[in-house]
Amino acid sequence: MSSINKSVICAAFAFIIFLSAVNPSFAQNNSFRRISDAEINRFMDHTFWKIHKLDRIYFNSDGTFIQQLNDDWDGVENGSMYTGTWEAKNSELCWTYDAQTAEKYATTTNPFCYTVLTNSPADSYMTTHMESFRLYSTEPGQLGTIAFEWNRYAYDNYVLDPEYIETVQNGLKQMATYRRAGNIPSSTIRKEKLTDPWMQNYYDETVNRIFFIADQSMFFNDKGLYFFINENGINKSNGDIENMLSNGSKGRWQMKDNIHCWFLSGNRSSCEFIMPKGKGLIRPYDGIFGVFYTGFTRVHGEMATGHIDPNDTSAPELFNSLLNVAP
Repeated sequence: MSSINKSVICAAFAFIIFLSAVNPSFAQNNSFRRISDAEINRFMDHTFWKIHKLDRIYFNSDGTFIQQLNDDWDGVENGSMYTGTWEAKNSELCWTYDAQTAEKYATTTNPFCYTVLTNSPADSYMTTHMESFRLYSTEPGQLGTIAFEWNRYAYDNYVLDPEYIETVQNGLKQMATYRRAGNIPSSTIRKEKLTDPWMQNYYDETVNRIFFIADQSMFFNDKGLYFFINENGINKSNGDIENMLSNGSKGRWQMKDNIHCWFLSGNRSSCEFIMPKGKGLIRPYDGIFGVFYTGFTRVHGEMATGHIDPNDTSAPELFNSLLNVAP
């Protein structure tokens, strides 16, 4: 760790996305507002990160935190975890590294405090998982520089198991290749072609069933068809299946190794990297753990996600009509 510039570590440490001078009136611009102690305290039991980045920080409800570096910082081993305590104080988010972290990573045990701005209105604060949070280093009488920027978060501890960081990084690179090509070479839509047992389990949970994320439904049939629709598209169809089909989007899906991708027209595509059962996080979990192509991490069955049968949806006739449709 000695090769790292210690002044940089002390100024922003670990999660610095970029540094830029800002005007003190920035809080009134771009619909960002400063949040209070009460709103900062809602960070507890949540993990924050930035889209397309694997660095993350988890604020535990017991007042401790875990900050993890996964994005190839110079001289810092991926998966490194910094621990300590955090609090909301005087409308600032403050955290202090513990003695063990300070000794191991040559940093200070003095508090780091940040003014936090968000673009989330008070009436919908922390409800979409995609609000932006900007943490500014505190300087007398004005906002300082942006130290951290987060625009994704999840309930519970989503700190990655260091043993799997390289695996996830390689998976993200592979998914990017597949998405650019709009195809997975030597892929399959058949369960028996999948060699990893956890992918066979994922196949059983996913194929001919609906993968839902909040009010969005994704359907993968065993003919390779992918169909997407949200609940609004179903509701405004008034039970007419043809209208539902026109309100949704059709495409195709493929699997290879532990990657599942689905492709729509117009070069639109998504992929998910599936981890072995019970692996990939530092906490135990039930269900399927996936890393989305954006770096978003989720356990299927948590955070309003999961898998259900067509007959358990609000539109069983729609999804049953697609069971034997080819892409």
